Amino acid sequence: MPDLRVSDLRSDHMYQVCLDEDGFTECTYVSSLHLVEDKNRQLKAAIRRRALNAFVEHHSNHAVCDV
Repeated sequence: MPDLRVSDLRSDHMYQVCLDEDGFTECTYVSSLHLVEDKNRQLKAAIRRRALNAFVEHHSNHAVCDV
Protein backbone atom coordinates (compact mmCIF):
# COMPACT_ATOMS: atom_id res chain seq x y z
CA MET A 1 0.00 0.00 0.00
CA PRO A 2 1.49 3.37 -0.99
CA ASP A 3 2.37 5.79 1.76
CA LEU A 4 2.56 9.47 0.79
CA ARG A 5 4.21 11.84 3.25
CA VAL A 6 4.34 15.62 3.02
CA SER A 7 6.68 17.52 5.34
CA ASP A 8 6.77 21.28 5.79
CA LEU A 9 10.33 22.58 5.49
CA ARG A 10 9.76 25.88 7.23
CA SER A 11 13.24 27.26 6.70
CA ASP A 12 13.01 26.99 2.90
CA HIS A 13 9.28 27.65 2.40
CA MET A 14 9.15 24.29 0.63
CA TYR A 15 7.47 20.94 1.17
CA GLN A 16 9.16 17.56 0.91
CA VAL A 17 6.96 14.92 -0.71
CA CYS A 18 7.94 11.27 -0.23
CA LEU A 19 6.22 8.15 -1.49
CA ASP A 20 6.91 4.67 -0.10
CA GLU A 21 5.65 1.85 -2.30
CA ASP A 22 6.72 -1.74 -2.94
CA GLY A 23 9.83 -1.34 -0.77
CA PHE A 24 11.05 1.73 -2.65
CA THR A 25 11.07 5.36 -1.52
CA GLU A 26 11.21 8.38 -3.79
CA CYS A 27 11.19 12.00 -2.61
CA THR A 28 11.00 15.43 -4.19
CA TYR A 29 10.29 19.02 -3.21
CA VAL A 30 7.44 21.35 -4.09
CA SER A 31 6.88 25.03 -3.42
CA SER A 32 3.13 24.74 -2.94
CA LEU A 33 0.70 22.10 -1.67
CA HIS A 34 -1.36 22.25 -4.86
CA LEU A 35 1.59 20.55 -6.63
CA VAL A 36 1.57 17.46 -4.38
CA GLU A 37 -0.88 15.37 -6.43
CA ASP A 38 1.08 15.86 -9.65
CA LYS A 39 4.33 14.97 -7.87
CA ASN A 40 2.62 11.91 -6.38
CA ARG A 41 1.99 10.62 -9.92
CA GLN A 42 5.60 11.36 -10.89
CA LEU A 43 6.94 9.59 -7.80
CA LYS A 44 4.77 6.53 -8.54
CA ALA A 45 6.16 6.42 -12.08
CA ALA A 46 9.73 6.70 -10.75
CA ILE A 47 9.13 3.84 -8.31
CA ARG A 48 7.64 1.67 -11.05
CA ARG A 49 10.72 2.32 -13.22
CA ARG A 50 13.05 1.42 -10.31
CA ALA A 51 11.05 -1.74 -9.57
CA LEU A 52 11.14 -2.81 -13.22
CA ASN A 53 14.88 -2.12 -13.45
CA ALA A 54 15.52 -4.09 -10.25
CA PHE A 55 13.45 -7.00 -11.61
CA VAL A 56 15.25 -7.01 -14.95
CA GLU A 57 18.67 -6.72 -13.33
CA HIS A 58 17.95 -9.52 -10.86
CA HIS A 59 16.69 -11.87 -13.55
CA SER A 60 19.45 -11.05 -16.01
CA ASN A 61 22.01 -11.95 -13.34
CA HIS A 62 20.20 -15.18 -12.53
CA ALA A 63 19.19 -16.23 -16.02
CA VAL A 64 19.21 -19.91 -16.83
CA CYS A 65 20.32 -20.85 -20.29
CA ASP A 66 19.57 -24.43 -21.27
CA VAL A 67 20.69 -24.23 -24.88
